[in-house]
Amino acid sequence: MHSIDLRQGCAKIEGKSEESYHDLLAADLVLLQTRFSEELQIQPIVFAYPYGFVSEESKPVLLEADFQITLTSLEQPNFITRDPSCLYGLGKYNRPGGVDTETYMAYALAASS
Repeated sequence: MHSIDLRQGCAKIEGKSEESYHDLLAADLVLLQTRFSEELQIQPIVFAYPYGFVSEESKPVLLEADFQITLTSLEQPNFITRDPSCLYGLGKYNRPGGVDTETYMAYALAASS
């Protein structure tokens, strides 16, 4: 998923057909799910977008592959409700190396206020 002619990460490359994008992403996700199942005996339900590249065209493919949660690379607070669709496109805070947890949590809490 990191660099293919039809997309970069999960972002559809402009000018390529949506059908080609869907088929290629679906095939990658099937391979991912199969390898996790065979080698680790688990099926992931969380998908983190490679490079944070997100496209609306990826959502139906991820739903078909039974992913229940997706993570972007946007540093933003998340608001969880009883609606399962709120778990698609969650932001995450990326802690840089060399920053201790206490310092980073103070930063994250201040940023979400």
